[in-house]
Amino acid sequence: MNRKGCLSVLTLLLPLNGIFASQQNQSPAEAGYLPGEVILFFEEEARERLALGEKNGIATLGIPTIDDLNETFQVFEAQRLVRGTISEIGKQYGMDLLYHLFLPEDTDILMAVEAYKKHSLVFDAFPNVIYQPLDTPNDPLFSSQWALPKIKAPEAWDIQKGNSSIVLSIIDTGNDWDHPDLEGNLWINTLEDFNGNGTFENYSSGSGGDLDGVDNDGNGFIDDVIGWDFTGNDPNPTPGGGGFNHGTWVSGIANMVTDNGMGGAGIPWNCRTMAFRCAPLFTSCLINTINYSANNGAHVINMSWGGGFNSGINNALQAAHAAGLVLCASAGNGNTSNRLYPAANVNVIAVAATNSSDQKSSYSSYGTWVDVCAPGDGILGAGNGGGYVSTSGTSASSPVVAGAIALLRSQNPAWTNFQIENLLFTS
Repeated sequence: MNRKGCLSVLTLLLPLNGIFASQQNQSPAEAGYLPGEVILFFEEEARERLALGEKNGIATLGIPTIDDLNETFQVFEAQRLVRGTISEIGKQYGMDLLYHLFLPEDTDILMAVEAYKKHSLVFDAFPNVIYQPLDTPNDPLFSSQWALPKIKAPEAWDIQKGNSSIVLSIIDTGNDWDHPDLEGNLWINTLEDFNGNGTFENYSSGSGGDLDGVDNDGNGFIDDVIGWDFTGNDPNPTPGGGGFNHGTWVSGIANMVTDNGMGGAGIPWNCRTMAFRCAPLFTSCLINTINYSANNGAHVINMSWGGGFNSGINNALQAAHAAGLVLCASAGNGNTSNRLYPAANVNVIAVAATNSSDQKSSYSSYGTWVDVCAPGDGILGAGNGGGYVSTSGTSASSPVVAGAIALLRSQNPAWTNFQIENLLFTS
């Protein structure tokens, strides 16, 4: 991907003078990580040797010197990190070479990571890092969506009102999917929609719902009608907490139901949203969600979160891009030129934020590696429980771009992600 600074999505994103970028990189200690968990990313030579097992209460992986380390650190459980189907493209990027180890919670995880990294068959090792959502949730609530006329969405809708076959994946902290301004635009996995009515009923099929306890499409996930909760390991990605939830807000910005006589409008109009919950936004959950999106028909991924570079997340994203997806991520709210990941990864569109005067938002990070600027101040999205929230951050500007890309792709669903990116950067 050729990075072009601040450019536009045809008529959808207003060009801005200058170039912008991301938040300061965070170490695992700064970002936080789950205690007692290590992720190993093996070299390709290990593929034929890896075999999960157990010996005297210690998890084994079939490589004696790795198993010795497992005994040293009292690894009591090990599993392949990526759940469900791994495509041939995914295997090319090593998604089958990621393994998730569980150690006692008082283990010095950084010491364990360094020990595993020294092994010749380990490409990388890292804690289960928690990434940070990039909102500034104390901003006041606004009743109007100034961003839509600013990016000339109404003019775009005269040409294209979105295609229901185009799917956005919102990888975030949850989706209040039965919100009246979100539910109508949900992606439906038709093979798991047990009662066949095009909606998600989160109760037993015996009572007329969709939960029949069977993996009807064979993708490794049971009853995944609208997506998945990778935190609770169930088909209901509803977030916890009160009226504000980062993922619900971002989902609303990207794709509220348009022209339904209520609430706000989403940019892609008739496109669909694949719903997920990763709360907190920890590494293993994020990798799985990226892989699920690529394997189950998503066209655009939005990531309104960030932290330090991670090889597992990077390779999952490169596999998704190789499968044809367009990837968008927030550049960060640190008002710094330091790179933030995943926005700074190759083949990811890094999005900075602008205000209503077409100037860089005061908080937005900046730099030559940022690709696109979009409105980020006081952006209306959905709130838990059927409400609405207006707040600011590059967490808002990224789903503005993701929604615009979905609308752009609707104009010609046969366009490749490279064609979409070239249109974005050259318009």
